[in-house]
Amino acid sequence: MVNAVILAGGKKKEYKAVSSWIYRNLLGYGRRIPGEEKTVMMYKGKPMVSHVINALANAKTIDDIVVVGNVKFLEKAGINNVGLLEQDTSLVENALIGYNYFKERGYGGKLLFAPCDIPEVKSEAIDEFVNKSNEGDFCLAVGEKEVLGEYDPIFRRFYFWVIKDGERKKYRLNNLIVAEPDCINNKEMVEYAFCLRNILDVSKWLKIANLTGWQSFFDYFTFRLNLESIEDKLSNKFGCDFRIVEMKNPSSSFDLDYRRDSWYLRKWHKLMKRVKA
Repeated sequence: MVNAVILAGGKKKEYKAVSSWIYRNLLGYGRRIPGEEKTVMMYKGKPMVSHVINALANAKTIDDIVVVGNVKFLEKAGINNVGLLEQDTSLVENALIGYNYFKERGYGGKLLFAPCDIPEVKSEAIDEFVNKSNEGDFCLAVGEKEVLGEYDPIFRRFYFWVIKDGERKKYRLNNLIVAEPDCINNKEMVEYAFCLRNILDVSKWLKIANLTGWQSFFDYFTFRLNLESIEDKLSNKFGCDFRIVEMKNPSSSFDLDYRRDSWYLRKWHKLMKRVKA
């Protein structure tokens, strides 16, 4: 079993509306959801972070759970069934807060890191990822388009091309990370590590081309980049065993960044209920 850290930090003013004028001023759901607001935003009758806590609590592979965020906000929202740790100024610092909390209590095993904005995550998905992450010092979860199933209509803009088994395939990042303490204790490595969640995002490829090397950048656009080459390059760069773990359960893939994401998901659920009826 592993311990889990839910990263629920964020500042009210950290997100700006980045969508079109119509979305910003007329529809509203095109706005990014502020980090602190997102943590306690009501989703299916509960604060969003509660869904992640429940999934982790019911997972067979998870032991202790802590949430790093605005403790005042969390307590006000009724989050009192797990440990609450006050956030710092960045995602990296928050990850280190979770690491240090468990280290001070004598825990030296791997840690699972999960964001607060994946309310659809299932315990089965968490167990699958942890079980597949037995090997490797730093493990990043991804899911192929073919296994996303019911979530497929939501992810039309979130698929990224990678070569696997001689074929071009689409992948989606799954928002979960499992890492050894040595990886988390190295602040520079952690900063790189969280950047890797965008390793398959074409829109951010230029920003991280220096991470994997410019050859990888060209390999991507010439359809020659594969998951194994990413693992090798980043293992060499970090000096640790970096693994990309392919998931079969898609429930951890969907994260709510924009107000319209929640709208899309609610609309999809209503549609599925009518279809099943």
